[in-house]
Amino acid sequence: KRFGTRSFMKARLSQCRDIFRIGWSEGTRIGIDFGTWNVFVTVLVGGFGTASLTAVTAAIRFMSLSFMPAVGIGIATTAIVGRYIGMGRPDLARKRTHTAFLTAMVYMAVCALGFLIFRHPMVRLFVTVTPAEAAQGLVVEEIVLIGGRILVCAAVYQIFDALGIVYLGALRGAGDTRWPMFMTMLLSLVLLLGGGIAMVLLLPGLGPVGPYLAATVHLIVWGSVMCRRFKSCKWQKIDLLVDDTQ
Repeated sequence: KRFGTRSFMKARLSQCRDIFRIGWSEGTRIGIDFGTWNVFVTVLVGGFGTASLTAVTAAIRFMSLSFMPAVGIGIATTAIVGRYIGMGRPDLARKRTHTAFLTAMVYMAVCALGFLIFRHPMVRLFVTVTPAEAAQGLVVEEIVLIGGRILVCAAVYQIFDALGIVYLGALRGAGDTRWPMFMTMLLSLVLLLGGGIAMVLLLPGLGPVGPYLAATVHLIVWGSVMCRRFKSCKWQKIDLLVDDTQ
């Protein structure tokens, strides 16, 4: 009775509208992010042949070990920021976000160091070539070399990836989801796909490393603008505490 937990069937249209208003843009942003990266890997990188696609697939395995824990930290940041906004303490929301970023940055910096030092042995773990593939010219050392270069690109943008993931989580906790959606769409189309296509057409000799150089620039800019958006404090003007329970 005190908290109204038995009245879940009495959801008001205004409450549903508020949830949809905040949630649809974040869902759209995730769809754009996954969609553009899928096109990037399968079309731009995969267009260089089986060896390139194999190398990228192996490298992505290790990239996942790096950014997925950071995603978890970003989700925790969303909850913490929402909590302190509810307490009326945006100052604590800023401080905890900074702490979350330092945590993610240290972890991803360690991963970046591992990518740089052990890149070739790491890729080699996932590479096996059958006699039939070898007869078609698929060489293990070529795959290892390409994968190693891609891991170097990944090492460069690790800290900026942590920056974007954590500060995006903070913006989400404050209800600021529409601006990150539009910015993700713009940067994904212009820098990730547009830059990747430009590298393929203008510098085809770089192979799949060319598109990944564009991806590196994309993630550096994306992380920087998410951080800048949070530090602008525009999220503090969003009112998530409207009382519509009466």
